[in-house]
Amino acid sequence: MSAEILQKFKTNVNKFRLKFYISLVYMAKVYLVKSLFERIVMKYILWFLGFLALLFCVVYAVLFTNSGNNFLKPYIQKEIQKYVQNRVVVESFTLKTNFIDMEILLDEKSRVILNGDFSIFDMKFDINYILALKDIKTQQLNIDGIVALKGKAIGHKNAFKIDAQGEIFNAKTLLDVDVVQNSIQSINIDTKGLHVEKVLALLNQPIYSKGFIDINANLAPTPQMKLKGDGKINISFGQLNQKEISKSFGINLPPNFTYRGDIDFVVDKDQVQAKSTLISNLFKLDAENVIYEIPTKKFYTDYTLSIPSLGALEELLGVSLYGNLSVVGDVILDKDLKINAYSKTLGGEVKASMHNQTASLHVKDIYVSELLKMLKQERYSNGVLNSNVEVSNIKNLDFQSLTNIKEANIDGDVLGKLLEKNSVANIPYTLELRANGRNKMVQISSVFDSAVALLKVLETNYDMDKNHLYGKYDLHVESLEKLEFIIGQKLYAKLDTAGEFQVKDKKLQLQGESDFLDAKTNYKLDDGLFELQSNELLVQNISKMLRYPDVFESYSSLNGAYDMNKKEGNFSLETVNGKLTNNQLTNLVSALTQFDMSQEVYKTGVLKGLLQEKKLDYSLGLEGLNSYMKIENGQVDLAKESIYGKFEVKIKNKDLNGEIKGSLAKPKVSINSSEYIKHKIDKAIDKNVPQEWREPAKELLKLLG
Repeated sequence: MSAEILQKFKTNVNKFRLKFYISLVYMAKVYLVKSLFERIVMKYILWFLGFLALLFCVVYAVLFTNSGNNFLKPYIQKEIQKYVQNRVVVESFTLKTNFIDMEILLDEKSRVILNGDFSIFDMKFDINYILALKDIKTQQLNIDGIVALKGKAIGHKNAFKIDAQGEIFNAKTLLDVDVVQNSIQSINIDTKGLHVEKVLALLNQPIYSKGFIDINANLAPTPQMKLKGDGKINISFGQLNQKEISKSFGINLPPNFTYRGDIDFVVDKDQVQAKSTLISNLFKLDAENVIYEIPTKKFYTDYTLSIPSLGALEELLGVSLYGNLSVVGDVILDKDLKINAYSKTLGGEVKASMHNQTASLHVKDIYVSELLKMLKQERYSNGVLNSNVEVSNIKNLDFQSLTNIKEANIDGDVLGKLLEKNSVANIPYTLELRANGRNKMVQISSVFDSAVALLKVLETNYDMDKNHLYGKYDLHVESLEKLEFIIGQKLYAKLDTAGEFQVKDKKLQLQGESDFLDAKTNYKLDDGLFELQSNELLVQNISKMLRYPDVFESYSSLNGAYDMNKKEGNFSLETVNGKLTNNQLTNLVSALTQFDMSQEVYKTGVLKGLLQEKKLDYSLGLEGLNSYMKIENGQVDLAKESIYGKFEVKIKNKDLNGEIKGSLAKPKVSINSSEYIKHKIDKAIDKNVPQEWREPAKELLKLLG
């Protein structure tokens, strides 16, 4: 072997040794590092596993052992107490890895019991529960009454069902709820006999009504957390609380107001649609198209209101009515409230609307006779009524209105019956009435133009708060003859008068003045008592008005009073410097006494009368320069237009006694006795009759009166 080869061999051996030593070092290093790593990691793994084991033991001890359950009870009790005002006691609590049992007591009157399978690892459960609650108070609502339900919750945390059956406020109830991924998929509820008063109490409302509600609903939330489904609500044996409604709303309902009804509804996301019927002992209310927008709270409904008997609403409306009524319309609530109503009634139509504090009423071509019938009044008038009312502020009762009646007649037969007259002619008329209201004060003006009179009511005001009406009037009657059906006597004169009136405490008062019969006349009416005073009244004008013969000429003053309630009155007519006209009485007196009474001036004269129904008792006294005349206890029958009275005439030393009897238009006058005539006849007998016949003749005259 050569040295060169040997040298290469030595070199290679040295390289191999170096690599071998390096490998040994590396292996030693790796071994040391690996050994160190394994010791450290295993140590912490063991520590971690030990911690887990300890934690499991602690959790198990806390959750699933008796001591652990007892440890959790105060915490659970404290959490429940946050949500209810009743005293909470967790009486028992048992939680195992596959089982739960718990019983909670509230105010020692209510219990909640849970019992069943519960896997804490895969969150599966099959739990039975019982709720026996009475008078529970929470932050959100109060349950005044009894809720008794039992049922089952079954499934797992991502999909489970809850069913319940029992009673809620004494109403039998079935409930099914499906939940998937923390979202309710469907709710089915069927409850029968739910007490209306319990629901009102739950909502912290006064007990306005009693009754029972049945609810059947199938609802399913959409992915957008909105409801979809349908249902039906039935209300039976409803009865409104008259006292509570009167106290809260000031509405006086008739006693024993009962009702029942049905509501069919469909819920579709943001909208509820419904159809309802409400039937009461007073009316029927139907709504075919009810819409409620949930997000905007916009509400709309049509309605048909049918009232079979308006008389049943007397206590509610404060007036007794007759007949029936049907009204259709709609209600819209969208920030503002709008109500529209329409009725084809009384031969015409009525439209009404309300928008917040404004309203309008339009009455077109309704029959006055039908309106009177509805108001339970005698149909004393026909005609066509139109009216328009615009209200600018309901609260203050600010409004403007115009009402007129045309083509009208007051029915004479009905009017005659009302006034207890045999016959009254029909009276054509028109009426226009204007009214403006502001701050509960109403200004009124009207014109009543008829065949018998023209009446204008002017500058009239009505205070709603004080119920006080006052104003002025102007009356023109071309001939009082046409008012015989009111006055009870034909008067042939015209009348123009004006005055003021007021109605307060349901009593009418008026006062006025007139130049009636060319004399200044003042009068007043106060609660049925009419008083009149007239000065410088010509007696002959009274005779002309009555179409009686002129028997006396003089200026006079007249005072009279008539009680319309008692139908009785009195008057006093005083004359000054009057003269009798030539008549049957003056001619007879002149023939017997050679004294012309028509030439006598009667300085004073007094005619007094007392009127009761159709009977007039009167007395008359005339005082002249040379004579006087008086009538006591005279009577006039106004119905028969007859007169009777005994008179006494004294002319210096001459006297006459007689009577007036017969028709007012043409009475008969007779002389019954006279000392003057008797004495004159006695003298004539003594002078002209033979002695033997004188006494028989005088006795015969006595027999003749």
